[in-house]
Order: sequence, then structure tokens, then C-alpha cells
Amino acid sequence: RVQTTKYIVSGNKSCIGDVTQPTNLQKECQYESTKAIGESIDKYSSIPSVTLCKSICRHIQACQAFTYSRNTSTCTLLADAELSDRDHNYVTGHKSCDGYIPNCFVNDFEYSGTDVDVVKNVGHVQECQKLCQDIPYCFFWTYHSDIEQCTRKSSVRRIKHHSFATSGSRNCHDSIIKSVEFTGYGSLDQYVDVKTLDDCQQKCQEDYRCSFWNLYSISSNKSLKICETRYSYSDLAFNHNCKSGYKWNIFLPKHAKSIDCSWEGVKLQTGPLDLIEGRVFSHDQCQYFCRTKENCTFWSYHHKKGKCFLFDTNSMEHLKNDMGFISGPKYCDGTCYSKNVRFNAKKILTLNNVKSPVTCQSYCKREIQCKGFNYVRSTNICLLVKEGPKQYDSEVISGIKTCKAKEKNVFVNLKDCYDYGVDYKEGDIMQVNGIIAPWECQLECQKVQRCNHWTYKKKCLLKTDHKGLTYTLNKN
Repeated sequence: RVQTTKYIVSGNKSCIGDVTQPTNLQKECQYESTKAIGESIDKYSSIPSVTLCKSICRHIQACQAFTYSRNTSTCTLLADAELSDRDHNYVTGHKSCDGYIPNCFVNDFEYSGTDVDVVKNVGHVQECQKLCQDIPYCFFWTYHSDIEQCTRKSSVRRIKHHSFATSGSRNCHDSIIKSVEFTGYGSLDQYVDVKTLDDCQQKCQEDYRCSFWNLYSISSNKSLKICETRYSYSDLAFNHNCKSGYKWNIFLPKHAKSIDCSWEGVKLQTGPLDLIEGRVFSHDQCQYFCRTKENCTFWSYHHKKGKCFLFDTNSMEHLKNDMGFISGPKYCDGTCYSKNVRFNAKKILTLNNVKSPVTCQSYCKREIQCKGFNYVRSTNICLLVKEGPKQYDSEVISGIKTCKAKEKNVFVNLKDCYDYGVDYKEGDIMQVNGIIAPWECQLECQKVQRCNHWTYKKKCLLKTDHKGLTYTLNKN
């Protein structure tokens, strides 16, 4: 079920002037203690505020007015309307007012993600946006008017309802996330009658439940595109055939774009803690090296030269734009995990003495049936949980060296790069010990020039080519 906290609401905080008037409504934004009657388009229950009801009307082309019941939290959309009797339980208003800017600010919602810092005693929302523009690694911001506080952020992962919050981005320019798709739970609908990115975004804007969208191009048919709308997502996956975005444009700075937990076009300019010898094949691999080094907190990867630079905890102060680099933090802390949240699902396995949620997540990635994990910080216990009735055995996971999209499958995620329950035979180069997850085995393969395939079976085996397959997993 979609929760109201997933909605995105855009617009100005103040209601000024008018645009198009519905029948018999005066030139005001809304009427307190007043009910309207007219041709009803749709009715929505469990709507928490007048603001959200008004925003739903704004996002639906046929809606010209709305009536909101405070008693029942019901929002009724109207094609035309006239004022009826006074009723203290109702608020009535028309669709829009002058100054409505859907692309710049998100009112009554706060962004949850990676915070850069908090600035207090900020007088207004425009000042908060200016403060974000003053530093190179602020991409988003949230302003709380009740306490005059501005939170500068480097990334956004969730959007939550907050009555006194206004959020936005560094600049007001369109942003599209290329070669990345929103994956996991939260899919709504799929459309084939789309031609452009704007068409797909409009599909999302027309559905009050939608917050994110993916537009897929089909390799075998370039004229065919599929638009997927979503109310949420659990992960981001690399996909050459996909472009994604938000319901309303959440904008990135002109010379940088987000790649999951990383920033493209950003370099850390202080002296590095370490330089990895030899060629590093991807920014994911560079992040992996950072994770294996105790003092590393941030990393920078030069994709043309294949160089990986590791940095210590002071590096965040020295970010600058550089189009040759991709940079990011050691972990996706604050964006990948939901703190103070427990999955109430059937338990698969309990692991003791697990040192961090990252390690716990790695064990989950190793188990095919695992859909999530609970990490108890006080006891260092890792609980792996699953969904659905199917039982799986994850002893063997294999995959190719490079994770490429399968043309026969439009919706590609990391699992499509792996052959679960398949053991690649022969062609062994070497065995790598100390590997706790299949994606780490894949990274080890990428480091060895002769390696083209790998098999993970509680240990990592690197291979040139394979001459046969052995199926060891029964999914039925």
C-alpha cells in the first residue's frame, strides 16, 4: 500500500494571484469552511492535508477545483465547481495560482539522504538555496521555516512529509540520470505509448502515487520505449538502456551528476592517502579498494586513466569540479540503510559477531532468498530475512566478468548479470580467499587481465573461459 509520505508536492509556499478560474469561483486561492459541488473526477482517501489535495489537483489535467474534508481526510477533484453551503469541515479551492513553480521547490516535504552540514539562523528559503550554491559538494537542501534551519545535502534517497519544510536543489535546471534505473519494490505501471523523457515524466506527474520513473530503450527496436512509474525504490542499478528521473526535476549542479552514492565530475583535490597501483577498471572497484583500507573515507576515480585515489576523513572539505573524475564516500551511509527500522519478515539466518551493517548486507547479497537484513548494533547480530513462500539454496552464484544488459530482458538489474545455481567448469586461473560476496568476486575478476568469468562458491574462483555448466540449484 502506498503511504502518503511517498508523495512529492511542488509549488510556491505562498498562494498569490490566479491563473485559470473554475466556474463560479472567485479570484482567491482557497475558501475555508466552504464546500463545493460540481462534476466529480475522482476521490482520494487518507490524504493528510489540504496542501496535498491541492497538489493532486494540480497534477491532473482535467481537475479545475478541489474540496477537502478535514473530518474524513478525503480529497474530491472536480472538473467544474460552484460554492455550496458553509461547512467547517471542508476547504475548497481552485487548481493553481500565479507563482506556482513546480520545478524548483518541493513544499511540505523534507529530503532524507547524505547531509553535508546544518546552517542555523537562515531567514528564508531562497537564502538556503544560495547557501547550497556556495559549496561545490552541496546538490540538494531542506529548509525548516519553524526553526529557520538549512540542511545542505550531497544526495537524496527518500522524501518525507514535514509541515514546516521546503526542499529543493542547487539549481533550477532539468536533470536526467543516465544509464541508471530505479529498482526493487515500488513499481506502479508500465506504458509503451511514450516517445520522450518528458512524456515519461508526465506519466509520473499525472499519477499522484508516483515519485520516480524509468524510461527503457529496447536495443532490438530503437523506436520502442517503455516507461515505468514507481512510488519508491530500494536500489539503483547500472543499465545502458535506461534513463531515470523524479516526478519533479530534482536538479544537480551544472558540472556534476549523481551515480548512486557517487558524484561524476567531482575531484578531491587534497593529497591522497594512497594510490592503487595498476589499472582500476571501474569506480565501483575503486570504492571497493577504499572499503578494504581502514583509514580511507573518500575516493576519486579517473575513468580514462583507470587511476584510483584513496583519501582520509578530511577530504570532504576539498571537493572541486573536474570532469575527468568520479568521486564518492567509502560507504553509502545514510542513503543505503534505513536506521531505526526493522524488517518484520520471516527469518532465514542469524549471524553473530558481524562487525558492521555493510558486512551484514554482504551476507544478504550472498543468499539468493535474502530480501533484506536487520543489523543490531548493540549486539553485532545480523538477521537475514526474506519475502514470499519460495525456498532457495544460494551455495553457488556465478557470473560473467562485465555486467551487461540482456537484450531479451528490458528490466535489467544486478541479478541479471549472475547465473544463480550454476557452476562454471574448467578454465581456472586462481582462487581468491577472503571474499564474502559474489560482487566482490566479480571485482577480483576485473582486476585480472586474463579473467573473463568467475564462480563464487563460498570462495572466489577466477576463470579464463568455461567449457560447461553444472546446475546445482533447484528453484522450484
